[in-house]
Parts: sequence; structure tokens; C-alpha cells
Amino acid sequence: MGALGFSALAGCVTPSFNDLSDVRAPVEFAYPNMADEGEVYDSRVHGAGKALVLEFYFNGCPYCVQNHPNVSRLAAAHPGQVLEVGIDCDLELYEDWMDRFPAGGPLLNGCDRVLAQRLGIRSYPSVVVLNAQHEVVLRRVGVWNDRIYQEIDQLLTRGRK
Repeated sequence: MGALGFSALAGCVTPSFNDLSDVRAPVEFAYPNMADEGEVYDSRVHGAGKALVLEFYFNGCPYCVQNHPNVSRLAAAHPGQVLEVGIDCDLELYEDWMDRFPAGGPLLNGCDRVLAQRLGIRSYPSVVVLNAQHEVVLRRVGVWNDRIYQEIDQLLTRGRK
């Protein structure tokens, strides 16, 4: 694995990824929620007025698996605010993910990668936090340590109405 792949997957973040200047407008999206029989999750409806966490992953990613307990714990503390966004296109992979990790919230099928590309996601897992107006306030890549978990938790707590 190349140095970039290793550093990104190990949790190192490049300065350009943390620069939020390239994402100014509110982020809106609508994707099938695989945890709710494919019903469409629309951020303008389901996430209106709430801070949201978008955790981008793919099924075969060992670091995504390693980070899942953090995501689950955060989802339990902030119901409806933590969204897992898969980039897999094979629907069976979502079933496999849900079998291994029961959904703590919406599990979105982001196979088209439009949202991931807009947010500059290049490595997995990656997390993006949106404030209540759905503006990007945090982006990180890799497995969360305690400091990152606390930072995300505080942003969600402050983002409640």
C-alpha cells in the first residue's frame, strides 16, 4: 500500500481535507435508507434542523469495521443524527453489513458517490459533521480516537435545537 493510502487509513488527515472552504453551501442529499427497506432518506425532511454525522464506509474496509463501535456508540447517544453512508453498489453488501453491525440509525446507499465526491471523501472511513443548517463543520478520515469522538459528540450536542 502506498504512503498516502497507509497514512489516510491509519487516521492521519491531510490539511486539504480539513480545509472546509471548498464546501460552503448547505449540504442536501437524498439516498435509499437500507435499514428502512430502501425508503428514501432526505436530509431536508428527516434531518431538518438537526446536526448530522455522515460516516462514509465500504464493506471490505478493515478500518471501517474497526471504527464501527465508535459509530454505534455515537448513534446510541444521538438517535437519528448519525448516518452511515456506504459506497458499495452491490445491495447484498448492505445486507452483510447490517447482519454484522445492526444499524443504529439510517444506513444510506451512496453508491453513486456524488455526496462523497462533493465532500472531498477520498479515504475510508471518513466522517463529516454538519451543523443544524447542514453546513460542514468537521471532516476527518480514519478510525476515531477518544479526542475525535468527543469533538463529534460535542458538535452534535451543540447542534440540537
